Amino acid sequence: MSLTVSKRVVAILALLGWVAGAAGAASADPQSRAPWWKDESSKAELRLTDDQATRIDAVFRESWERMKSSYEELGRREKALSALVSGPDTTEADVVRQVEQVEAVRGELNKIRTVMLYRMHRILTPEQRVKLDEVRRARERDRERSRREPR
Repeated sequence: MSLTVSKRVVAILALLGWVAGAAGAASADPQSRAPWWKDESSKAELRLTDDQATRIDAVFRESWERMKSSYEELGRREKALSALVSGPDTTEADVVRQVEQVEAVRGELNKIRTVMLYRMHRILTPEQRVKLDEVRRARERDRERSRREPR
C-alpha cells in the first residue's frame, strides 16, 4: 500500500470516531450532542460551509439507513450463533456456517461504513481534513482526561 493511500485510509478511519458520535446523536434523544457537521463550534473550527454540511449529512443519512438494517441483521445472526453454540446437537459444521453468515454481515457493515467515511472525507478540503483530525485528537484527549479525574 502506498504512503498516500495509507494516509487516506488513516484519515478516513479518523472520521470514524466522529461518525460514531453522530450515529448516537441521530438515534438518541434530541438533547444529545449534534453530529460534528451540524455542531456550530465544530463547523466554525473547520470552516465548514453550509453546502458541505448538507452534503455530509446526506451521505450520513443515506448510509445510516443501510448500516442500521445491517446492525439489526448482525444482531439476529449473532443471536442465532449463540443459540447454536449452546445447543446440545449442534455440529461444528453448523457453527462454521453460522459464523460465516455473521462475518459476512459484519463485513458488509464495515464496507458501508468505510465507503461513507470516504465519501464524507472527499467533501472536505485537504485543510479541513487535517483540522478535523486535530480537533478529534484534542477531544479524545479531553475525554480521556475527564475519565481519569475523580468524580
